[in-house]
Amino acid sequence: MAISVRRAQPGDIPFILDLLDQIRDLHHRGRPDVFKDSGTKYTASELEEKLGRDDECIFVAYDGEQPLGYVCTVTTEYSRHNVMLDKKILYIDDLCVYPSSRGRGVGRMLMDKAKYYAKECGCASMELVCWKFEGSAEGFYRSYGFTTMSRRMEYRIK
Repeated sequence: MAISVRRAQPGDIPFILDLLDQIRDLHHRGRPDVFKDSGTKYTASELEEKLGRDDECIFVAYDGEQPLGYVCTVTTEYSRHNVMLDKKILYIDDLCVYPSSRGRGVGRMLMDKAKYYAKECGCASMELVCWKFEGSAEGFYRSYGFTTMSRRMEYRIK
Protein backbone atom coordinates (compact mmCIF):
# COMPACT_ATOMS: atom_id res chain seq x y z
CA MET A 1 0.00 0.00 0.00
CA ALA A 2 1.18 3.58 -0.62
CA ILE A 3 2.28 5.87 2.18
CA SER A 4 -0.02 8.85 2.71
CA VAL A 5 0.55 12.04 4.69
CA ARG A 6 -2.30 14.15 6.04
CA ARG A 7 -3.17 16.57 8.82
CA ALA A 8 -3.51 14.90 12.19
CA GLN A 9 -6.92 14.22 13.72
CA PRO A 10 -7.88 13.44 17.32
CA GLY A 11 -7.73 9.70 16.57
CA ASP A 12 -3.99 10.04 15.84
CA ILE A 13 -3.16 11.30 19.33
CA PRO A 14 -2.41 7.86 20.89
CA PHE A 15 0.30 7.03 18.35
CA ILE A 16 1.74 10.56 18.57
CA LEU A 17 1.98 10.14 22.35
CA ASP A 18 3.76 6.81 21.82
CA LEU A 19 6.31 8.47 19.54
CA LEU A 20 6.72 11.37 21.99
CA ASP A 21 7.74 8.76 24.60
CA GLN A 22 10.31 7.38 22.15
CA ILE A 23 11.71 10.87 21.51
CA ARG A 24 11.92 11.49 25.27
CA ASP A 25 13.75 8.19 25.80
CA LEU A 26 16.21 8.96 22.98
CA HIS A 27 16.94 12.42 24.38
CA HIS A 28 17.26 11.08 27.93
CA ARG A 29 19.79 8.46 26.78
CA GLY A 30 21.68 11.11 24.81
CA ARG A 31 21.63 13.81 27.49
CA PRO A 32 20.51 12.43 30.88
CA ASP A 33 21.83 15.64 32.43
CA VAL A 34 19.14 17.60 30.56
CA PHE A 35 16.19 15.29 29.87
CA LYS A 36 14.03 13.38 32.37
CA ASP A 37 13.49 9.63 32.03
CA SER A 38 9.70 9.98 32.34
CA GLY A 39 6.94 12.39 31.48
CA THR A 40 5.63 13.64 28.17
CA LYS A 41 6.27 16.80 26.19
CA TYR A 42 2.55 17.14 25.48
CA THR A 43 -0.49 15.53 27.08
CA ALA A 44 -3.39 14.19 25.04
CA SER A 45 -5.44 17.30 25.83
CA GLU A 46 -2.54 19.59 24.81
CA LEU A 47 -2.22 17.73 21.51
CA GLU A 48 -5.95 18.01 20.94
CA GLU A 49 -5.69 21.76 21.57
CA LYS A 50 -2.80 21.98 19.07
CA LEU A 51 -4.99 20.36 16.41
CA GLY A 52 -7.38 23.30 16.67
CA ARG A 53 -4.82 26.12 16.62
CA ASP A 54 -4.27 28.29 13.54
CA ASP A 55 -0.52 28.68 14.12
CA GLU A 56 0.23 24.98 14.67
CA CYS A 57 -0.13 21.98 12.40
CA ILE A 58 0.65 18.31 12.90
CA PHE A 59 1.01 15.99 9.93
CA VAL A 60 0.91 12.20 10.18
CA ALA A 61 2.12 9.46 7.85
CA TYR A 62 0.32 6.15 7.38
CA ASP A 63 0.79 3.02 5.34
CA GLY A 64 -2.83 1.96 5.03
CA GLU A 65 -4.03 1.80 8.65
CA GLN A 66 -0.48 1.55 10.06
CA PRO A 67 0.83 4.80 11.61
CA LEU A 68 4.44 5.52 10.61
CA GLY A 69 5.36 8.93 12.02
CA TYR A 70 4.49 12.56 12.49
CA VAL A 71 5.84 16.10 12.27
CA CYS A 72 4.63 18.88 14.55
CA THR A 73 4.99 22.47 13.31
CA VAL A 74 4.50 25.96 14.70
CA THR A 75 4.24 29.08 12.55
CA THR A 76 6.01 32.07 14.09
CA GLU A 77 6.14 35.60 12.78
CA TYR A 78 8.89 38.01 13.82
CA SER A 79 8.18 41.70 13.33
CA ARG A 80 9.43 45.03 14.59
CA HIS A 81 12.52 43.47 16.15
CA ASN A 82 15.23 45.98 17.06
CA VAL A 83 17.92 44.39 14.88
CA MET A 84 16.43 41.46 12.97
CA LEU A 85 14.41 41.65 9.78
CA ASP A 86 10.72 40.80 9.83
CA LYS A 87 10.03 37.24 8.75
CA LYS A 88 7.66 34.34 9.12
CA ILE A 89 9.06 30.86 9.79
CA LEU A 90 7.73 27.35 10.19
CA TYR A 91 9.35 25.87 13.27
CA ILE A 92 9.67 22.08 13.25
CA ASP A 93 8.84 21.28 16.86
CA ASP A 94 9.08 17.50 16.54
CA LEU A 95 9.64 14.87 13.87
CA CYS A 96 9.55 11.19 14.66
CA VAL A 97 9.19 8.01 12.62
CA TYR A 98 8.82 4.55 14.14
CA PRO A 99 12.18 2.72 13.98
CA SER A 100 10.58 -0.09 11.96
CA SER A 101 9.57 2.44 9.28
CA ARG A 102 12.84 4.33 8.99
CA GLY A 103 14.68 4.15 5.68
CA ARG A 104 11.43 4.16 3.68
CA GLY A 105 11.39 7.91 3.01
CA VAL A 106 8.71 8.62 5.63
CA GLY A 107 10.71 11.42 7.27
CA ARG A 108 11.25 13.07 3.88
CA MET A 109 7.55 12.81 3.05
CA LEU A 110 6.64 14.44 6.34
CA MET A 111 9.21 17.20 5.81
CA ASP A 112 7.98 17.70 2.23
CA LYS A 113 4.44 18.15 3.57
CA ALA A 114 5.73 20.65 6.15
CA LYS A 115 7.68 22.50 3.44
CA TYR A 116 4.61 22.72 1.19
CA TYR A 117 2.59 23.98 4.16
CA ALA A 118 5.30 26.57 4.95
CA LYS A 119 5.12 27.85 1.38
CA GLU A 120 1.31 28.04 1.56
CA CYS A 121 1.59 30.08 4.77
CA GLY A 122 4.13 32.49 3.28
CA CYS A 123 7.03 31.38 5.47
CA ALA A 124 10.56 32.40 4.50
CA SER A 125 12.13 29.29 6.02
CA MET A 126 11.74 26.21 8.18
CA GLU A 127 13.81 26.09 11.37
CA LEU A 128 14.43 23.54 14.09
CA VAL A 129 16.66 22.63 17.00
CA CYS A 130 18.68 19.43 16.74
CA TRP A 131 20.44 18.06 19.79
CA LYS A 132 23.94 16.69 19.27
CA PHE A 133 24.34 13.17 20.64
CA GLU A 134 24.61 9.62 19.33
CA GLY A 135 21.39 8.74 17.53
CA SER A 136 20.30 12.33 16.91
CA ALA A 137 18.63 13.26 13.63
CA GLU A 138 21.32 15.73 12.54
CA GLY A 139 22.39 13.61 9.55
CA PHE A 140 18.81 13.35 8.34
CA TYR A 141 18.26 17.10 8.58
CA ARG A 142 21.52 17.83 6.75
CA SER A 143 20.58 15.38 3.98
CA TYR A 144 17.25 17.19 3.66
CA GLY A 145 19.09 20.49 3.13
CA PHE A 146 19.09 22.12 6.56
CA THR A 147 22.20 24.11 7.40
CA THR A 148 23.44 25.52 10.70
CA MET A 149 22.37 29.14 11.15
CA SER A 150 23.49 29.52 14.77
CA ARG A 151 24.99 27.35 17.43
CA ARG A 152 23.94 27.12 21.08
CA MET A 153 26.93 26.23 23.22
CA GLU A 154 27.35 25.19 26.82
CA TYR A 155 30.06 25.14 29.44
CA ARG A 156 29.31 22.47 32.03
CA ILE A 157 30.10 23.49 35.58
CA LYS A 158 29.57 20.05 37.15
